[in-house]
Amino acid sequence: MLDHQLFVKGITMLCEVYGRTQSKLLLEAYYRVLGTMSDEEFELAVTGLMGDRTFLKMPLPAEIKQYGKGDSGSKALLAYHQVIAAVRHYGGYKSIIFEDRTTMAVVEHMGGWIRLCDATIDEWTWLAKDFVKYYGAFDGRGMEAPGRLPGIHEQTSVAKGLLDEPVQAVTVQAEVRKLASPVSGACET
Repeated sequence: MLDHQLFVKGITMLCEVYGRTQSKLLLEAYYRVLGTMSDEEFELAVTGLMGDRTFLKMPLPAEIKQYGKGDSGSKALLAYHQVIAAVRHYGGYKSIIFEDRTTMAVVEHMGGWIRLCDATIDEWTWLAKDFVKYYGAFDGRGMEAPGRLPGIHEQTSVAKGLLDEPVQAVTVQAEVRKLASPVSGACET
């Protein structure tokens, strides 16, 4: 379900860009149609529409919804940027859970969280291409995904028998989305 604050920010941005007056009725009407979108789909749609669409009128809710579905390439790039932001923000010591199950499956397939965090800058050129390729192959196919991606702290502690239960993982959602998406941080009030 679409976060209401994120929705209001996105619609406010669209109203500003397209010269439309925002009202409670407009917000209610748009939310009725768009409320079932995920936060990622909505962010992808708002950002994409502002960057690609050249019409003078504000997009209808159905257009926003359709644009948010995007192709797997667009979704893959958004997911890749979230992974990069999480690598930079949390590093390899934290255990991670990505909101998107496809991202979890791709990271695991590419060697796991620790492997991606240990990659050199030169390796990231190829890892980025592989990530997008694997994401496109895995998206919508119900691939098995791990419940969590263990970090160095958890993996080492479990191997040494120091933990009876796994450490709490960081769920990568709103906070990393703010780092990865221009919509989340925009129009702060």
